[in-house]
Amino acid sequence: MQLRFEDFILDSSLRELRRLGVEVSLPPKVFDLLCHLVQHRDRVVTKDDLLATVWEGRFVSESTLGSHINAVRRALGDDGVQQRVVRTIARKGFRFVAEVATDQGRELIESPRYSALMMRNAEAGGLPSIGVRPFATEASDWFQNQVAEGVREELLVALTQEPMLHVVALGRGDEPANRNDGVDYLLTASVRGAGDRFRISVRLLDASSGRHLWAASFLSFREDLLGLEESVSSRVRAAVRGQLERAETERVRRKPDSALGAYDHFLIGQALMGRGGRADVDAAMSHFRVALTIDPEFGPSYGGLAWSHVLRKHGLWMDDIDRESAEGARIAELAVRMNDDDPTAVIRGSYALGHFGEDLGICAAYMDKALRADPRSALGWYLSGGQFLSAGRRDEAMRRIARAARANPNERESADIAILTTLAHLLDGRADAATANAETAFSLAPSNPRAFGLLAASNAQGGRRREAAHAMHLLLRHSPELRVGSVKSWIHLRHREDLEIFVDGLRSAGLPA
Repeated sequence: MQLRFEDFILDSSLRELRRLGVEVSLPPKVFDLLCHLVQHRDRVVTKDDLLATVWEGRFVSESTLGSHINAVRRALGDDGVQQRVVRTIARKGFRFVAEVATDQGRELIESPRYSALMMRNAEAGGLPSIGVRPFATEASDWFQNQVAEGVREELLVALTQEPMLHVVALGRGDEPANRNDGVDYLLTASVRGAGDRFRISVRLLDASSGRHLWAASFLSFREDLLGLEESVSSRVRAAVRGQLERAETERVRRKPDSALGAYDHFLIGQALMGRGGRADVDAAMSHFRVALTIDPEFGPSYGGLAWSHVLRKHGLWMDDIDRESAEGARIAELAVRMNDDDPTAVIRGSYALGHFGEDLGICAAYMDKALRADPRSALGWYLSGGQFLSAGRRDEAMRRIARAARANPNERESADIAILTTLAHLLDGRADAATANAETAFSLAPSNPRAFGLLAASNAQGGRRREAAHAMHLLLRHSPELRVGSVKSWIHLRHREDLEIFVDGLRSAGLPA
């Protein structure tokens, strides 16, 4: 017996969820949670009920339960605002509200209404795949087994938030069915304990060669379990994303140009954009445009192209600011409209929309939509903070920027977090705090003109004229054409008073009129 709702078929006996004939990969606990909600759709399912049945009485944190509910919604194209399929009943629990029909094994034959990124690339074999094995533990240690199961489940949920990664929950390596896993990458881990302490060790491997790509260990104590699952999964996800992007980019570079597809050009563009130089960003834009020529519906390339326009403006590299800003706004509009399954592209597009003049209320709505889909995105939280900072709402901006700092940002993201924090302190008149953060930004991004400018302005505000003059020298060496009158086309501050504070700091540091 199969259960059918909207475009989905759920077969609990085969443990399969299919959408329009394409299998939707779900971590085991997420699948169990979906089954329980569907099977008990005639009533509200309480949190205690879910813990007793899906987690078999094992303690899990509120954040773990929430992330699994969110994973169910994402798999079904739902979210916490629409609640079209899974509805939250305040102070009660959850209920599956979509209309369900039984289906005796019949496949849906209708054509899909749209071709989502994950479906199209999965069908074409264009997505990298990663298999996650059960964690190795001492079989007799009940506590270790509980920790291992909880962390693995949370990690599976976190990895499924990556829109261009096919995630597979594997069995143990010594099981005959899993010796040839058919995945590109393997994630293995172990839990070891002694007394009140235990260590989780995680390894990322190339499945075909067995080559180690990354490894890390996490030490914790029994009394520190609350939040451990989310902390480990968040850090591993960030590391896996970076390592896989590098490994996939190297794989693509070994392919002949004639064999490159939209996903391949997107990967090369990502790698070039990450270098941050003007020539690199220009080359990245070329690859994003080629990707869209090959596949005009490949949404992530719109996000990359929109972000490239932002980088050109931040870097003071635009030759025709009005024309290029208008083009950036057009691309950003496409990025937020065509990326329901890629939160990063929506985040980039949303920020670009605001940067090039769109109403910030609209931009914030798109940004919050992306953060509901991926609440662990450091990029989303600090760019969202940047939007609020531009709007003059500094308290909310600092809350979001601080949350980004707790979300395992990479070095480039850490530099941008320091830049935004500097700007917030500068606008509040806290010159010493602004200078300290500006120095951090400069150490992380010593070629970023925004770091030069903020270092000059904050030192000038604090009366450190020599340091301010030195930072201004670096800024003018990078952009000799910058003048007081052109600052407003470089730094995006919508309140005139805020812009004047920044301009006054640059003027005091020696920026020519």
